[in-house]
Amino acid sequence: MQLTNILATAITLCASGVFASTIDIAYTSNGAYYTQTVESNTMAELSHPGNITTFQDTGNCFLYGFIGGETHYAPAGVHTFDPAVYTEYALCEPV
Repeated sequence: MQLTNILATAITLCASGVFASTIDIAYTSNGAYYTQTVESNTMAELSHPGNITTFQDTGNCFLYGFIGGETHYAPAGVHTFDPAVYTEYALCEPV
């Protein structure tokens, strides 16, 4: 009985997103290199928005200049943007 309750609680917590994962990102913004950890499936504001020339991520990310604006897709890995992509927000999901 107690094992059943523990399993039910664990399943509920997982389904509710309590165990939210994080995505590590690193980027070059306006010539300077930064690292940041963002919550998955959440629109995250970059600590240093600007013209992004390199972007590394451990998840699949969508880069936005502003919410609702043009999107640039950056799958997990290393990316170079030429010309630079102006970015203020990232929406990342686990791989």
